[in-house]
Amino acid sequence: MGKRTLMGQGRKDGRRKPGTVASVRRVAPWLKATGGAGGRAGDLLASQDSIYRLVAENVTDVIWVLDLSGQHVYFSPSVQRLTGYSLEETVADPTVTMTKAGIRCARQAIKAQMGLERKGRRDESRPMELELIRKDGCHVWTETTWSLLRDGDDKPVGIIGAVRDITERKRAEGLFRTLADNSPVSIYIVQDGRFRFVNRHFLMETGSSAEDLVGEKPLRRMAPRERSRVEQHAAAMLSGQRSDPYEFRYVGRKGQSRWVMERVARIEYEGRPAVLGIFMDITERKSSEDALRRSESELRLLSQRMLQIQEDERARIARDLHDQLGQELVFLKMKAQSLAEQVGPASVAYDSASELAALIDRVKATSHRIALSIRPDILDGLGLVKAVQWYAGEFEKRTSIACFVDVPL
Repeated sequence: MGKRTLMGQGRKDGRRKPGTVASVRRVAPWLKATGGAGGRAGDLLASQDSIYRLVAENVTDVIWVLDLSGQHVYFSPSVQRLTGYSLEETVADPTVTMTKAGIRCARQAIKAQMGLERKGRRDESRPMELELIRKDGCHVWTETTWSLLRDGDDKPVGIIGAVRDITERKRAEGLFRTLADNSPVSIYIVQDGRFRFVNRHFLMETGSSAEDLVGEKPLRRMAPRERSRVEQHAAAMLSGQRSDPYEFRYVGRKGQSRWVMERVARIEYEGRPAVLGIFMDITERKSSEDALRRSESELRLLSQRMLQIQEDERARIARDLHDQLGQELVFLKMKAQSLAEQVGPASVAYDSASELAALIDRVKATSHRIALSIRPDILDGLGLVKAVQWYAGEFEKRTSIACFVDVPL
């Protein structure tokens, strides 16, 4: 039975095929000698035999070549380091390390590319991630890139590709996914302007499924008036001009508007530049802040009202002291003076009446001073500045302590 190729089964005549050639030194003469597409590929490879040999001996990635029939005609020696199989074992069965799903994926990709070529269209082949099984049973994740090999007339004569070991990268991504899915905050990755990864908490916050979000544009989840501002803040943070997280509103579960606080950073995801976003729902905090602001506003109004009531009460007491008590004291003084005149200077009661009149004057002066200290009339008549200056002057008179008042005009 003939040896297998990536595109299908080999020939059954038992003859040695070009796919068993194991080195550049051996593949170039064969490609030259064969006709058709293989001959043209041989001419192209043989013209740079020394360069290919140098690359093959030192490259860490695995380089391979197919002819247009899908038959492997070359593997670089690095295939043994990657798979554990010798070069002869790999050439004998190129698919020995591939899973069935990997073989199917590779065939479909090559078939699609060749279909575009037949239609006169060219499309850049995208990297494929394939899982290989080493000879020792270990699984290795690889990234395969490939392109058509063309002759001088720009006609395809084969396929050349490179396989790179990305096992460590896949392990790191797996660890990241595990940590992200168990994180208490929402984490996402945007690449090419669309969601590429969202963690479990993000799905819970948005009330969506991964199928709905992956591939969607992030700005669609934001309130329309927030989009421009968020773009500016994110660009400033990515360029290093901003370090503090920014806040914005987005549409959450059941179409509800939610507040979030976000940070973004540049990362590499699956070998390509991307943006990592981390945000926390702060809707409850914003609600608490709004309630606190309302409470503070109400407290300020209450304090102002209490001060106003206090001032009104002080003014009332000052008026009572000045008007009602003052009038009564004046009346008492008049009575005392009248009594003194009636008894005459020679009477013992005259001195008592005179002392009573003097006491009434002192009480009147005291009540006047108390009324002024509670609410001076000058405060209502000339304002706060004049009232303070007057009060300082009165303090100097009582205590003989200098008191300077410096107020802006």
